[in-house]
Amino acid sequence: MTKKKIFAIVPEEEFVNREELLDRLYCDAMDTARQASDNIVLLGRRRVGKSAVLTRVYDKLFFEQDLVVPIYFTYEGLPSNLGEYIAEEYFKNFVSQYIAFKKKDIKLRKKATDLNLALKLAQELEDTGLMEIIEAYIDAKQKQYFQGIVHNSIGAPRMVAEENESAICVIIDEFQEILKIVDRDGRILNFKGLYQFAVESALATHIISGSAVTIMRQEILRRGPLLGRFEPYKISGLSTEYAIELQDRLSKMYGFEMPYEQKVYLANYTSGLPFYIKKILLEIKRYKVPIVTEEVLCKAISHEITRGGIYDTLEMLLLQYAKQNKLNITRSVLYQCANFEDKKINPYEIAEKLQVSSIEVMEALSQMSRADLIEPSGGFYYNIPDPVMILK
Repeated sequence: MTKKKIFAIVPEEEFVNREELLDRLYCDAMDTARQASDNIVLLGRRRVGKSAVLTRVYDKLFFEQDLVVPIYFTYEGLPSNLGEYIAEEYFKNFVSQYIAFKKKDIKLRKKATDLNLALKLAQELEDTGLMEIIEAYIDAKQKQYFQGIVHNSIGAPRMVAEENESAICVIIDEFQEILKIVDRDGRILNFKGLYQFAVESALATHIISGSAVTIMRQEILRRGPLLGRFEPYKISGLSTEYAIELQDRLSKMYGFEMPYEQKVYLANYTSGLPFYIKKILLEIKRYKVPIVTEEVLCKAISHEITRGGIYDTLEMLLLQYAKQNKLNITRSVLYQCANFEDKKINPYEIAEKLQVSSIEVMEALSQMSRADLIEPSGGFYYNIPDPVMILK
């Protein structure tokens, strides 16, 4: 089959200095075939490029080998957090991707979400494990047996892998969203417990990631049923050298020249986060200038952090993690935090300036830390090097 990409989150030109991590994750996934791999969690700040790496691992597994069935799922952007709906989406995603890989037909990733068709294709493949899990899921669905539905859904990769004695690697993005899944009465469901069963198989390894690093660490990895079940891999922003390489590639694509001193400044200012670099250079592109001066660069940065895509990222995080009736106070506290730069944030000083109680400020700081806008350490809070924290 002709090689092609299933995912196109990041073009080839923008994929800089991630090859070593990509190869490492690919090799770990391939080790599943020897039952010699471990579950992995990819940890890194938002907008650092985790999803781009994970989708490339999936593509490489899909097109370049035949021993390990790759499955990719993201909890981001689902229209509902109702457990039964998510379980069905997860199960259909697994079945269709499994069949598409076995048949070497990427079109089946969409077509085989029809479970009747999927069962027929599983029979054609003479795949006992897949036939059994599809039949079990359909039976639970017909009986409206909720526990059976979610167990068969989340546990499907493990059950199929063990029945067939074959390897499966499940790649999951935005994993922290499992903490928001509810039943029909609005009660939070214990999906962490479901994943405890799913990940405890050497034949069905899981590679997970999420944009909320604090939540991933504190509420998923360091306590509860998933404690100790994932090996952490870290991904950071690009070094100055590679951030400059990315700028060279993008500025060439966008049709302008960027002096070295401006590239060094932007690399440091953005902490090497590819998303921020691209957003700022896209803004420069709109100015139609042949050479980027200091004035042009500052103008583009100012636009992005006050009303552009970087600012929108901040607003999205605040809306997601701040309580609706506390949004304004949380936003005000965030702006005040920038004044402390790399020093310990003083909630009492902020409370005095905003003329609110210190309790309100501490609550806002707690919500901001969950959104990874500030960093908790030793009972205190500190700023992180991020352009959104420079907002005034």
